Amino acid sequence: MPSSDEAHSRYRRCLGDRSLQTGGRVQRKKEQLFLEKIAMLQKQLQQVADGSHPEYQRRLRRIEFVHHERNLFNEVWRQCEIERVQADCEAERSLALADLEEKTSELQDGLISEFEEKRRHVELERNVVELTGDPQEVKTASTRKLRRRPNDPVQPLTQEKRRKVSPSQLNLLLDEGDILEDLKTIQRGKQAVNRRGDYETDLTDIGNFSAAVMFQDAKIEHNKLFYDKKWHHRGQCVHVESREHGRFNGTIETIGTSEISVKKASDSTRVRITLATLQRGKVVLRRKS
Repeated sequence: MPSSDEAHSRYRRCLGDRSLQTGGRVQRKKEQLFLEKIAMLQKQLQQVADGSHPEYQRRLRRIEFVHHERNLFNEVWRQCEIERVQADCEAERSLALADLEEKTSELQDGLISEFEEKRRHVELERNVVELTGDPQEVKTASTRKLRRRPNDPVQPLTQEKRRKVSPSQLNLLLDEGDILEDLKTIQRGKQAVNRRGDYETDLTDIGNFSAAVMFQDAKIEHNKLFYDKKWHHRGQCVHVESREHGRFNGTIETIGTSEISVKKASDSTRVRITLATLQRGKVVLRRKS
């Protein structure tokens, strides 16, 4: 009959064999799980490569949605920017066209005023030349020569003719219309009396009248009107008083070389005012407060 020590050793060996068998089974099971996990990961990797993985498809759909939203936003922003740029371009074009029309109209008005002023000066010079030209020679009545008496002194046959007095240069300080009217009156008066006497008398009257007229300081420099010790510019509101047009409020529309154009506030008609009328006091211009 075996002893207790032998039995105890046998028991130990049995337990050791059992633990070894259990450890081997656990190890084999771990290896099997590891291989299955590797196979599953390889399968998922293949699905990702093929594009059939569920998580890959979900994230891809999300990215595509965000991409679509961004494209839509960019297209809307692009259309808004195009419309804004087109609106700015049309506004700039309208302003440029309006400025061009204004400058063209101003240039035309200035040229027309300048040419009209030159035409008036030419007509005035022509009338002055007609006025200051050589007087027509008056035919002297023929006299019969009588026989000389023995005791009469001998009269010289030749007498010095009167030389024509050249008139001095006229300083035209009146308005062109008034000068033309005066010239016409002088021409009509010359036909009724002696030409030379009337000519000298009229020149004296014109000089005395010109010297007696008081002038207002008015001039145009750098597209600005200097009048009544003040500078007036285009677009300024003024009050005008004249015998021809009465009293009215208006705006200075254009300033030429020798005249200005005032636009009435009541009916938007344009009234041309020359420097001569301002200088003579026929038209009074005041700033509108």
